[in-house]
Amino acid sequence: MTVEVLSNDKLEIHYRQTIAPSSARGSFTADDADNHDYVIPSRGKSKLNLTMNNPADTAITWTLYGMNDEDGAIGDPDVVQLDTDAILAATKVTEGFVNYAFPFFLLRLAYGGVPGDVPKKTMSVFANLVL
Repeated sequence: MTVEVLSNDKLEIHYRQTIAPSSARGSFTADDADNHDYVIPSRGKSKLNLTMNNPADTAITWTLYGMNDEDGAIGDPDVVQLDTDAILAATKVTEGFVNYAFPFFLLRLAYGGVPGDVPKKTMSVFANLVL
């Protein structure tokens, strides 16, 4: 498992200020079949929108989990799988989730095989949380 880093699009907002939208983005080079995990703090927001862009020549599977602790791991009793799907090669998708009461989400992305693109492509993720 590779824990990836999401960078905030805007200034960091105190966790008690739940009215303001929260968004973050991250990316990784599509050059392996490892798990790439993103931890997304919900900051009390009930709507999560994910935009995932897979420019590589290989389909990628995404799975969204709800977690009660930021350092939760898949397989822990309080980590719950919410949804999973595949993104076809060279495709961009947007998924929306409403009313999941978890303080943290974990988004796992994994290619079924090593993409063969030359030059290598960059898989990108954009997460937007709103009330």
